[in-house]
Amino acid sequence: MTKEQKEKMESEITILLKNKHSDIRTHIDTFDTKGTINISFFWDRISNQQWQGATSFKCHINDYPKIIETDILPYFE
Repeated sequence: MTKEQKEKMESEITILLKNKHSDIRTHIDTFDTKGTINISFFWDRISNQQWQGATSFKCHINDYPKIIETDILPYFE
């Protein structure tokens, strides 16, 4: 995954959640070379040193659209 792809995905998810969670931020990490990614959510009020307060979802890059619909959006409802 390129840096641009990662940033685009982060931005798309953040925009989807901004209506209900105005201070939410999204961060995506590549977990391994097999295409597994980790999508983390944190809030502006949580500093970068407090990542244990973040919520995260792990999936394969190909399952990304499905995970948004079935796990991420329902979690933040």
